[in-house]
Amino acid sequence: MQREELTELDTDSASPADFSDVARAYVIVRNAERPQVTEVPPRGEVLIGRGTEATLQIDDARVSRRHARIHWSGSALMIEDLGSRNGTVVNAETLHGSAQAARAGDSIRIAGREMTVAILAPARAEATTEPPPAPGPTGQSKDAPEGVVVADPGMGRVFGFARRVARTNTTVLILGETGTGKEVIAQQIHAWSGRAGKRFIRVNCAALPEPLVESELFGHERGAFTGADKRKVGLCEAAHEGTLFLDEIGELSMAVQAKLLSMLENRAVVRLGSTVETPVDLRVIAATHRDLTKQVAEGLFREDLYYRVGVAVIRVPPLRQRTSEIPLLARLFAKRFGQQLGWPEPVIMADAASALVAHSWPGNVRELRNAIEHAMLLTEDGTIRRDHLPETVTVPASSPQAAADRAVARTKGVKTAMAELEKAAIEDALRAEGGNRTRAARQLGISLRSLLYKIEKYRVGK
Repeated sequence: MQREELTELDTDSASPADFSDVARAYVIVRNAERPQVTEVPPRGEVLIGRGTEATLQIDDARVSRRHARIHWSGSALMIEDLGSRNGTVVNAETLHGSAQAARAGDSIRIAGREMTVAILAPARAEATTEPPPAPGPTGQSKDAPEGVVVADPGMGRVFGFARRVARTNTTVLILGETGTGKEVIAQQIHAWSGRAGKRFIRVNCAALPEPLVESELFGHERGAFTGADKRKVGLCEAAHEGTLFLDEIGELSMAVQAKLLSMLENRAVVRLGSTVETPVDLRVIAATHRDLTKQVAEGLFREDLYYRVGVAVIRVPPLRQRTSEIPLLARLFAKRFGQQLGWPEPVIMADAASALVAHSWPGNVRELRNAIEHAMLLTEDGTIRRDHLPETVTVPASSPQAAADRAVARTKGVKTAMAELEKAAIEDALRAEGGNRTRAARQLGISLRSLLYKIEKYRVGK
């Protein structure tokens, strides 16, 4: 059986090894008593209409027998109006006999029935014993894996401990700020373990829509809920004999936490709609940027689950505490971007290197990678100078401007400061697109529905 065919076949006899890596899409009807969730088959469609053949049947005289459909076209999810009388409203635009690509969070309205599109990126299911190859810099820690920069003594200890933990089946909790490289460490634990030839499945707990969390993690039986027309293997089962990486575990609801604890204790999952336990043999690695002890005290995270996942705790230091790695990482990212552009190995000039080392990197390694990509887009000869770097990097932390920015953030709070930045970005996009909201939403990388909500929220233009 080919892996990409699983989601359209009856999975009653499917094993975890058959789990598909393709993206999955759902239509969520939210104005019912309970959210109605319907999956879009990879080679089929969700037909919406008044006819008996419709997947989502709407008993309303304003709805055509075959009103609209949602289907995959290659890797793109499409919303298509099938020549209906009253059209299909997608966000704020009405389709009449036409189609357009769907984006996560898009709102669909047909005769007063509201639906939302949810698109889940494919879970990373890797079966590899080595990370992507890249030359290791001189001065690397002896515990550094090939292709990963580890020059700071603290990070050397982190990877040394990770290598020792990898020899066991111990559950691991990785703590650290956003962008510090927690997933890299999780991948290395998997690569160094006896499970290296099996799957490494990454689950971003924060990105799973709430109505789908249990089904995605633990699977469901046919008929477990509206739209569950076949059995589905969950991600925990899919990781059988391999590693399940639960990124941002602190975002899970208390109900899902309880079920996860049961799975860890009993080494078995119970699919939604079933009472039968299915044994699973997997290594669980969890990660979060949150303070779980604080969440436990506030009643937001189960204390028993905290102690269960935190058997071995790895704390990843932020980039500002390992400045010796900044020039090495910068050169590595510049070389990778240069290869993508077909350039010789880029050169980072001394003034740019000094600015990189002096920056505090609140976004950690991810911010550094983005800064180097920004610089590579501006340089014409592969030589990165200070003025090629983003202003957020080149403005010294000790400057009056930076001090004023920090004072504003302390006074208003991080949420208010971020809201102001988001409002400014929306205003800039609208101005650049001449007020066209559809194009502005596309430029911002959000759905039109989200843009309209934010325009109203921030009172843009009022």
